[in-house]
Amino acid sequence: MPHGFECRWRSADFDPATPDDAFAQKPAGSTETTVFSPGGEHAVETLPTLSGGGSITADIDVPETDPRGLLFALGNRCGGVAVYVIGSRLRVAVTTASGTLHVRADRILTPGRHRVGCVLRPAGENLHVGAMLDGAVVGGGRGEHRLPLADPHEPTILSVGYDCGLPLGTRYQPPFTWNGTLHRLSIDA
Repeated sequence: MPHGFECRWRSADFDPATPDDAFAQKPAGSTETTVFSPGGEHAVETLPTLSGGGSITADIDVPETDPRGLLFALGNRCGGVAVYVIGSRLRVAVTTASGTLHVRADRILTPGRHRVGCVLRPAGENLHVGAMLDGAVVGGGRGEHRLPLADPHEPTILSVGYDCGLPLGTRYQPPFTWNGTLHRLSIDA
């Protein structure tokens, strides 16, 4: 697990049904899923490494007008992954020493509750990246990227609901706060 893992969480709205102290919980019987719920800034000692691939998904409510903002970003100065919304479309950016791979969903996000995120699958020298909407891949790309995306010996930051100042690419400017409701975030390795 990465040393010095830090999580920062902020959003315009949070699900009031989620207790403030519920942050990093592992579901019973699971050692490969970590669930994050609202609760401010926290230090987290364990996190799936995604070195063999995996997915990161957010349970969100999309606002009626102009959905936009960063849903989550995971990484450090060596690389990472960000999932965000611009122009009502879900987007994924994966950055490594090989460059940045951008993936855009093939449909717009409609208002209401959705489960969105990304799936990362290594394939030889390449990495397949998919944008996920309600369990379906709605956009994809492949690049000469390798997992893990972030150096495991460097401090790793998970930003949820806003970018803490280390953007993965130039398509948005921090803090780029999500303007909808973000209920929870799950990392499955």
